[in-house]
Amino acid sequence: MSRVLIFDTNFSVKPIYDSLKEENYEVFVIGVNPNDSLCSPDYNWINTNYSNLSKCLEIIEDYKIDNIIPGGNDFSYLICSQLSEILGLDYLDGYEISKKN
Repeated sequence: MSRVLIFDTNFSVKPIYDSLKEENYEVFVIGVNPNDSLCSPDYNWINTNYSNLSKCLEIIEDYKIDNIIPGGNDFSYLICSQLSEILGLDYLDGYEISKKN
């Protein structure tokens, strides 16, 4: 089963989470706001500030994450674009392109 990490925990990513679960992915979410909708063990919440790239890389390795997905905000996309470059993923724009938009 492929593992996916979504970089957001608020209600706007729940449809993405649900869709991935329906396709039999093992889905995790990452963020630090305990008041967000997906901040619960039920959603495989990883209570970490995703602005910390080195910590994110540790998590990706420790949890054996296959794919990363930005959530519903620009910052999560920028972080994922940086991680994408580091990890050699080709399905997200690179950081330089992302920060121009």
